[in-house]
Amino acid sequence: MRADVVGAGPAGLYTAYRLADAGISVSVYDQATRVGNKVCSGLLSSNTVKRFGLKRVARHSVDGARIHAGSEQILVRRRNVAYVFDRAELDGYLYDLALSSGANVFLGKRIGRVPKGDIIVGADGAGSFIRSACFKSNVRTVLGAIAYVRGTFDRYVDVYLDPKLAPEFFAWLIPRGEDEAEIGLALPPRMSASLLPRLSAFARKLGFNSYVLQGVRPIVVSPPLLRVVRGNCAIVGDAAAHVKATTGGGISYGLRAADVLSTAIVHGGLDQYQRWHRSWALPRLYVHYAARKWLNHVDAEHVLRVLRERGFEYSLSKSGDMDDPLFLFSPRYLGLISQIVSPFAYIRHKSPQNHLL
Repeated sequence: MRADVVGAGPAGLYTAYRLADAGISVSVYDQATRVGNKVCSGLLSSNTVKRFGLKRVARHSVDGARIHAGSEQILVRRRNVAYVFDRAELDGYLYDLALSSGANVFLGKRIGRVPKGDIIVGADGAGSFIRSACFKSNVRTVLGAIAYVRGTFDRYVDVYLDPKLAPEFFAWLIPRGEDEAEIGLALPPRMSASLLPRLSAFARKLGFNSYVLQGVRPIVVSPPLLRVVRGNCAIVGDAAAHVKATTGGGISYGLRAADVLSTAIVHGGLDQYQRWHRSWALPRLYVHYAARKWLNHVDAEHVLRVLRERGFEYSLSKSGDMDDPLFLFSPRYLGLISQIVSPFAYIRHKSPQNHLL
């Protein structure tokens, strides 16, 4: 059996590693001339880090998040709840795993047609050629900009829900160490012309007069795809919309999907991967997507106030899961959610979306 993997990101490289380690002939193709050449926040939950043995390449640990909206703020804290990775180092580690297991990786190789392997894996990101060619489908994205700033930082991520600054998504600060952090925000594609001016406005709001722009990239915020297998083609990671639409984080779900996909290929049946997608991934991805749509239309300041008053900070700190949103369907959270989503008073009034700070 021969497998061709298009895309040398985490999902593609991990799939190749697992397949080659099982004795399958596998080739990986990527148009980039080096791995890790991606604009990415690289924030992974401690559960994902432990599951895939990635702590050795983690850059920094995070103890929680502050979520801001207007004058309101809630704090969710748990020691070492997540780890920050340098994308080049993470991808480099997975690249070495793939090579050491016997995979062939061809960089600087643009794929203009579907390869002829027995199994074709599309791990080629949000604009996936394989998804377009084999599935005739697209995914929805927002456009994100990321920059690095210098200063003094604690171990908390800051999330800013501000429809005037980042409508239909949010802005963020992620510490990369004690003296460096990433700042970023994302906008719908129709507002792409104002992305960098808004990033500058956000930096000034946080007190930074300068920053080093890392780049701009599409972030998948799509409803989940129903099919990830068609014939001998399978898609995984961002190509399959295996991304949390609430945050835009895709590495955790992409690695998990790659793990299931490679196992299915080794045991001779892509149907196993499709069944996992429908039974495990789809419900979670739908919850993330529904939450993103809801967040785009509510008064976030009012919601945070209610959450704080109802003790949400403590509950989420104790039992929340940044990867698996199904914990919200426990009786405790369902009762809280029913108090938040039903009153019409929480719906945000339409405001100008081109306003800068």
